[in-house]
Amino acid sequence: MLLACVQMTSANSLGLNVPICDAYDVAIWKPLDQGGVFMWWTAAPKHTTDFTLRTGDGISDEGHSQASYKPGQLVYIHIRAHKKGHKYRGLLLYAKNAKGQKVGSWQLPVEDKVMFHTPPGFCGADAYRTVMHSGADEKNYHNVFPFVAPAAGTGKITFEALVKIGPANTGYFAWPNTAPLSLEESKPATSQLWFKGAPGESCEQTCSKLGRACFEEGLSSVTRPTSLQSAIGKKYACKQPLLKGCSQSDPSESVNDGFCYYQGCASTKATCSSQDRSGTRFCPCQGSKMTAIEDPGDDWDEGSEDA
Repeated sequence: MLLACVQMTSANSLGLNVPICDAYDVAIWKPLDQGGVFMWWTAAPKHTTDFTLRTGDGISDEGHSQASYKPGQLVYIHIRAHKKGHKYRGLLLYAKNAKGQKVGSWQLPVEDKVMFHTPPGFCGADAYRTVMHSGADEKNYHNVFPFVAPAAGTGKITFEALVKIGPANTGYFAWPNTAPLSLEESKPATSQLWFKGAPGESCEQTCSKLGRACFEEGLSSVTRPTSLQSAIGKKYACKQPLLKGCSQSDPSESVNDGFCYYQGCASTKATCSSQDRSGTRFCPCQGSKMTAIEDPGDDWDEGSEDA
């Protein structure tokens, strides 16, 4: 199996003691007659549109994608397999700057069954910058990875990915797309309106700690999955799908199951003073002036496909 970055000491790895963290390292598939010791049984990968890596999920075209990133904000990286029966088992994914250094980090939501992780202790100081598969199961046809864009001044970044199809010691490797995905740096966001509180904390308390005031009308605007994603999605990644709640503390994230909830009951009014011991609230905190909260419509693709 793919084992860049993961060694046999990892209980979740499919590694064969391959201390490699580069999707283009030829040592991975170096032929046996040339001294190869890792994945010598397979041919070198090729770029292919059988798998795509994009900032959106236009299935039949390149729609819903963005060409730039804002420093410090989330970018959602979509990897999709387009051929029936070609679900990948292994994955190596990261972003590099123009100097070839890995940059940014990943905000992977907590899942009941962990399919991907940023393995600690591997790839040196770049461990948290590298997404790996966890286990040999086939992954979904469509997976989404929330990427925390690097700091201002990083410049152009390029995402590199390697997928492995088929069980151990058979199958093949592939690089998604006809070429790696690159994003240009854009201007940083001017302000942050939504903040995540501590468990059991009210929005009044969360905003007060920031020297701001809770904007109660903002809470009542989050009544759909798309409006919740619009409000918090640039800074906080939620376990999918986004769910309807009926609590005065919504929108929130449950500390029990990890799901995020929007306000889905017209009879319930969310308040700034509400507290929920089993959840962390998302709070609109205003300073001297509150900017309108926008709903982008239905462009956000909620969750991954299982088949």
